Amino acid sequence: MCLPLLLTGCGYVGDPLPPALHIPEAVNDLSVQQRGAKLDIRFTLPQLTTEGMGLEYPAEIELRIGPPAAGEFDANRWASGARRVPVPVPDTGTSAFVVAPLTEAAGTEVFVAVRTLGPSQRWSQWSNFVAFPAQRPLNKPQVQADSAPEGVQLKWTGDAALYRLARQAEGEPEMQPLAEVPTPAYYDKTAEFDKPYRYQVTAVAKADTRETISDPSDVVSITPADRFPPAVPGGLTALAGINTVELAWERNTEPDLQGYVVYRAAGDGQMERLGPSEPPSYSDKAVESGRTYRYAISSIDRYGNESKPSEAVSIGLP
Repeated sequence: MCLPLLLTGCGYVGDPLPPALHIPEAVNDLSVQQRGAKLDIRFTLPQLTTEGMGLEYPAEIELRIGPPAAGEFDANRWASGARRVPVPVPDTGTSAFVVAPLTEAAGTEVFVAVRTLGPSQRWSQWSNFVAFPAQRPLNKPQVQADSAPEGVQLKWTGDAALYRLARQAEGEPEMQPLAEVPTPAYYDKTAEFDKPYRYQVTAVAKADTRETISDPSDVVSITPADRFPPAVPGGLTALAGINTVELAWERNTEPDLQGYVVYRAAGDGQMERLGPSEPPSYSDKAVESGRTYRYAISSIDRYGNESKPSEAVSIGLP
């Protein structure tokens, strides 16, 4: 008898499922930045279909750039008039980066969007639309780097309102942010002498929340050298003692100061170097009674850079 068997042991087969459409999910993280006369476009390729099934790679990528058509915005009407930028499907990974030329004139509103084709030859929906006014391309800065008394002096060409600097020091794997400045010059006081550095400058223009940049400058390399003497010592005084002249002056404040050099002339004779002095004082015991002497002091740093002599002072011994 079949009824008990049907009640106890027979399985039930449901309605057949429709075939999967394999439509990729829409890209939702499209971002665009103008760099010079180009657009840097980034997005993440979808990994799932609209049915939640895995999608390794799309069959095709369609990226379009162009101004919107007149009237109410319609994505398909916009796409029919927007230019298509070729985008190869990457061999690995899901991150896509595209550099596209910006052909629209400054002030023109530009829309950018992307969609992908699934394995069943069905397109995804368009991604998030990025809309922005095209800007005047910023020129690539031309940078010069020179040694300066306290580090590196950077100068470059440009007429932007803001500049972004990056620096790579010895042992660093890549450029690191250094500063943002409104003028085409910067004094890197954190750079140390005799150590190599690499610099790069990018011009920046900001409008509301959007940012336009130039192509980064060529990298300039420099190993700053100290060719700069300390300041001339000031406040030199001379006092006559018994068979001695006692000199004193104001202490220099340079961190690389090594000491001072004492110069002396007898009467109207030529200045001669007496010798170095580490403290800001000197006792000249090689003097004769009844003679007049002139003294001057210079400062010297540990790199051997010597300042000009100070203004001379005269003293006559009784």
